[in-house]
Amino acid sequence: MTKLQTTGVEEIRNSFDSAVRKYQNQLTEIESLQEKIGGEFNQDLQGLINDSTDEIEAACHNFETNCYGSPTELKGIKTEFRKAISPWYSKSYLMTRATTKPRGFPGDFMLLERIYDNVPVLDSSQGIGMYLDRWFLDSHLALAVRNRKDYMRNLLVSRLNERKDRAFNILNLASGPCREWQELPSSLNLKNVKLTCVDIDQEALDYLRTNLNELEESGLELVTANENIIKMALRKKEETEKKYGLQDLVYSIGLFDYLPDSMLAKVISRSYDLLKENGSMVLAFKDREKYQTTRYDWLTDWNFQPRNEQTATEFLEKNGFKHDQMNVSRELLNTIIFYEITKR
Repeated sequence: MTKLQTTGVEEIRNSFDSAVRKYQNQLTEIESLQEKIGGEFNQDLQGLINDSTDEIEAACHNFETNCYGSPTELKGIKTEFRKAISPWYSKSYLMTRATTKPRGFPGDFMLLERIYDNVPVLDSSQGIGMYLDRWFLDSHLALAVRNRKDYMRNLLVSRLNERKDRAFNILNLASGPCREWQELPSSLNLKNVKLTCVDIDQEALDYLRTNLNELEESGLELVTANENIIKMALRKKEETEKKYGLQDLVYSIGLFDYLPDSMLAKVISRSYDLLKENGSMVLAFKDREKYQTTRYDWLTDWNFQPRNEQTATEFLEKNGFKHDQMNVSRELLNTIIFYEITKR
């Protein structure tokens, strides 16, 4: 047992270990029932998965809240926990991809596409994995991420309609699959619109180019750049402007939750430099007050920079953005904060 420094640590650890064994037994029983039922979806089994997984999430939260070991000790316990549940979680496409991060970073383009689809990955998830997929898709942040995409899609429609026929340049940083563009209405006029997508993952860029082909045929000028956003931010302003040109809109809806303040400041500053006068920059942040981090941290090793509206606003003001430049809003679940900053 690890030597966590807190009163009653042995009792707390024993209680946690007991909860893990109970969860393993529950997963074994559910899997047995699933094998008897077969491949057809069963709502009662989904209820059992939901209840048992919510219960172990609470046990993980209680353990972390009441034990004060070193970060290294706690990290090791979380790793042990994920190993303990891997015989079942490995059968879930979504749980596995979120945990193993096959593209080298969390929230890759294909995982996002599956979250947007909001359907268990039946061609990859086996048996009980289908129900774990569904639990994942019904989680609070999965819904918020779908809302985030819808919010950005609607904002794009609004800005593109407002421009009339004038040329309009848009820069999408850490673009991922560009689902917000995939879902634009076919009637939208894209003549004289230039979209530049920057992403570190060439597969994501290849994917979005294939999926935005119809928009290109409708007049969209699409440019892709395989580049590390951090390196882009560290480059001289003149070099970045020469490569990408000035923009009417710069946005990123997933990247900033992973960047510490020191690096975030550089990325936002360089993004702002690329705006034309009266151009706007759209930033999205998850509000730590609106969701429980345990299920993402413990179950899939998926973590975000802890921010809320107060700390995000203070950060932006500290970095030179004035209150009257910022329009603050949220998606329907009220969990993701959007800042639209106008260059003046």
